[in-house]
Order: sequence, then C-alpha cells, then structure tokens
Amino acid sequence: MRLFFAIDLDEAVKDELEAVCGRFRGQCEAANFTRRENLHITLAFLGETAPSRLPELRRILDEEKRAAFPIVFDHLGRFARRGGDIYFAGVQKSERLLELERSLTAKLRRAGFPTEEREYVPHLTLAREAVLRSGISPQKALFPVKIQAVVSEIALMQSERIRGRLVYSKVFVQKFNQDTQ
Repeated sequence: MRLFFAIDLDEAVKDELEAVCGRFRGQCEAANFTRRENLHITLAFLGETAPSRLPELRRILDEEKRAAFPIVFDHLGRFARRGGDIYFAGVQKSERLLELERSLTAKLRRAGFPTEEREYVPHLTLAREAVLRSGISPQKALFPVKIQAVVSEIALMQSERIRGRLVYSKVFVQKFNQDTQ
C-alpha cells in the first residue's frame, strides 16, 4: 500500500483553490493539474507500506488529539524541476501546523517508519510538470493568494492508480476538537 498522512480541506476551500488553478492555468503551455478530489497538504509521506503495519499507523493517528486550528494559504510558489516545475499554494507560517508535523514525524520515526529528512515546507501542490507560456517568467507567474482554512482532521491516505487515474482515499481519520481557540 502506498501511504501518506495528509490534511484534507473542506469544499469551500477547494473552490477557492480551483479558482487559483484557473488563474494559473492561463499562464501554462502544459501542466498536470491536481484534480479537486486530490487537493491536500501532505504531512508525512510513507511510500510503500505493508498492510500488516496499519494497526501501528492507526495508533499513531489516534494519538494526535488536538484542537482544530486555522491556516492561511498566502502565496503561489514553485519548486524548479527538469521537464516542468511544481507550482503550489504555500501556507503562511503556522506554529500549530509545524508542531503537528513534528509530532507525527517523531512518532513515525520511533515506530521505525521511514520519514523525509529535509525541512518540512507546508504546501498544497496545484500543478506538476508545468511549462509556462513563452514570455512568462516563473517570477511573473507567481501571485499572492489569501485563502483561509481550518485544519479539522488529519488522515492516513492511500494512493493508487485506478484505470490510469491517481486516486487518494482515506484509510483512517483523526478528527480534531472543533474549538479553534
């Protein structure tokens, strides 16, 4: 099973993110845009994981009891890649989001799961393999956004190809207390 922990978003936030994609799409010659149902913020990528480890992952998820908290997507960003760049909605610095990621990563490491060593950059991928239209520089393609969201749950997600299409589905969910103080 190809697994990762993620933050799913409500439909109103996905509407706003799709509007950002629409605005960005006009600047692209080619791009592989994230489908609406796959929009998420990754917290920890596990990769191929044996189904026998699901109980451990459930326990780790169950330990993440906390209050829901707000985040803000405040910019469009870019990771340069050969063959086409990744463009994303960047998340404004949030100590609560960073603490959640650190907590989850520490628990995964203690349980022997592989985790990424690079610094966590909270973002939501909008487009992969993006090639801009002639005359549009990456700097000109980037623009500010302001989308407010609430992190009200995290999920263990499975990634699989079904009839050639990438599909993410929730395996387990941990809902947060709705008191967002």
